[in-house]
This record gives sequence, structure tokens and C-alpha cells, in this order.
Amino acid sequence: LASSSVPSGRRRAMASSQPGPAAEAAEAAVLDAAEFRRINEQLLALKQFKFEHGEREAFFQQQNEQLQERVDTLERQLAAKQTALFGKKATAKVRALERDNEQLQHQLRAAAELHKQQQTALSASLKDLFTQNEALHRELSELRQRRAP
Repeated sequence: LASSSVPSGRRRAMASSQPGPAAEAAEAAVLDAAEFRRINEQLLALKQFKFEHGEREAFFQQQNEQLQERVDTLERQLAAKQTALFGKKATAKVRALERDNEQLQHQLRAAAELHKQQQTALSASLKDLFTQNEALHRELSELRQRRAP
């Protein structure tokens, strides 16, 4: 009972001044209680930190999933539009090539017709020249026969 009337600070001092295992156990118990409070406060702070960051992580994970879905959608739309655009460009190019091909075929047919006409005209001219040449040869032969005594 006498020790209960002594203030707690003095009790610790008295306990620490008294040699023996009881004093050491009392001092260790006091340190353990302070250490327990400190660790408990750190644990609570860590739990609070983990909870807050867990909520933030869940929020960012949800945003990430939504953004990934948006990216996937946009990539599909881009692919579809590129296919459509390429198809339109390819179709336009094919049509332009077909027009060019038709023009070149027309020019080729016109050149072939012109060549045929020129060949026909040249053949006719050659025929006329041969005919004239034969006539001139005959006339020359006749002139030579007249001059020869």
C-alpha cells in the first residue's frame, strides 16, 4: 500500500534504483507499452495510407480500363476508316488507270490505222513508181533502138 501513495514517476525511479529482476521487468514493461503505442500508431498510419492508396489504385485501374476500351474502339474505327479510304483511293486509282488504258488503246488503234493507211498509200505509190519505171525503161529502150544504126 505504501507504494501506491508514491507518484508513478517516483515509482519508476524507485523501481529502477532497486536491484533485481522485478525492477528490470517493470522497466521493460514500461518501454514495451510505449513501444507498443508507437508501433500501433505506425500501423494505423500505414493502414490508412494503404486504404487511401488502394482506393486511388482502384480508381486509376477503372480509368485505365475505360481508356483502354476507348483506345481499342478508336483503333477499330481507324482500321475501318483506313480500309474504306484505301478502298476508295484504290477504286479511284483503278478508274484512273482504266481511263488511261482506254486512251492509250484508242491512241494505239489510231496509230495502227494511220500506219495501215500510210502503208497502203506507200504500196500504191511504189506500184505507180514501178509502173512508171517500166514505162520509162520501155521508152528508153525504144529511144536507144531508134538511135542505133
